[in-house]
Amino acid sequence: KERIVFHYMHQNAPSTPALRDEGKLLLTVQDTNEHQNLSLGSVHEQLRAPAVYIFDCPHAGRLVSALDGMLAPDEDVVALGTCGALETL
Repeated sequence: KERIVFHYMHQNAPSTPALRDEGKLLLTVQDTNEHQNLSLGSVHEQLRAPAVYIFDCPHAGRLVSALDGMLAPDEDVVALGTCGALETL
């Protein structure tokens, strides 16, 4: 069975646990070095299951929890975080 892998990496972003709680990804606009929010829910709507999400950022555990709260019980999704909800890298 094929599976999509989504790897979100953001090491240099300001540490924003509140955004992670809301299930928001912080994206950097390369031309301006500004940050924009992207809803994890909208990403999941596009990718669907089966999928593996890898969150490689500060407070990654919060994104894992946010994604878990969005999933239907029968969705085939694996979510991995490089650190816990209260940890930074």
